Amino acid sequence: MKQALEPRVAEFKAARERRESRRRSGAVTVSHYGVLEDLVEETIAGACRFGNTYHVPQARKACEKLLEAMEDEIVAAYVAHGKRPQDAAFDPNWEVCYEATRACTKELASHPLSDFTDDMEFESGDASAAYTSEVMPSWSDGDGVLLDTDRRAVRKVVAGSFLQDVILSDEAERLDVLLYLSFPFSNKEFHESAMPAFARLGAVIGGSHDELEHTCGGSDMCREAAAALTGRVILARINVDNNELAPPHGDNIDGPAMAHYPAGSKGMPKFMSNNSLDGRLTVYDLLFFLMHTTATPVVARAAAVMSREARREALYYRAWDDEDRLSGDPLPFEWDWTGTPESDLSGRIEL
Repeated sequence: MKQALEPRVAEFKAARERRESRRRSGAVTVSHYGVLEDLVEETIAGACRFGNTYHVPQARKACEKLLEAMEDEIVAAYVAHGKRPQDAAFDPNWEVCYEATRACTKELASHPLSDFTDDMEFESGDASAAYTSEVMPSWSDGDGVLLDTDRRAVRKVVAGSFLQDVILSDEAERLDVLLYLSFPFSNKEFHESAMPAFARLGAVIGGSHDELEHTCGGSDMCREAAAALTGRVILARINVDNNELAPPHGDNIDGPAMAHYPAGSKGMPKFMSNNSLDGRLTVYDLLFFLMHTTATPVVARAAAVMSREARREALYYRAWDDEDRLSGDPLPFEWDWTGTPESDLSGRIEL
């Protein structure tokens, strides 16, 4: 609720305050009845499907049982919060967990949520000891070319930074995060096949001049689409061979996977069903996945434009068939490419 509902209630309050301000100044305004109730009911109804609850069976069952018995009371508590002044305090632990549902004891409810340790957060001390993590990454750690921001085209994520880098930080919340859960040692073939396309797309979105030139050529529409994705999408990779993700994020991750954590919907990541491809992914495949799983219309449109306007040599480059790459020779920007008919791509990805 903190991530999904409270920001929407805050936006409602801010909009209401602006209308009241205009009304006090003599402007004519339109009242919207039922908007607060609708947004609260809609979000509460889907609360048990959020990723950090849904993927833990015990938590999901407890959530469903609580909603079945107390949904009206929970909705009423958040609606009451939404009707208060914009700067009014709201303590969900006390007002929802204790007063509305009696799911918490009075003693526990008297503490703010920040006083409790979340098993899924990696902090100093015992909370992080249960999970294996590489050293926290520095600003420039990652894969691919170094961008003008001194970040790599593909950012490095470790178990200890996962929540902040992918879900909770201000940057992560407003961006689509395309995350490659890699097994570079235990599934080297998949990794070597998938990584070139992933790094290339990260470089293009990151604004690399050389990669833009190779991928878009003289197409202004392709370059404009890439610019639209810059600042809205980031690509990141976690080495699961060396990092253990805490539940629910590590549940059912027993091999390499591409996951998309869309802006505004971090609790419901989308996964590409690509294990049968052994990592044989092209830039086109990744754009297709992005455009069909994002919750941001401009990202969907930009990915669609790039998938049409980018040069075929870049879109459909098959790293696993590149003899120069397999021989260990350095890769030029203008790779030899024999082509992949678009008809061959049908059915390659299941969403």
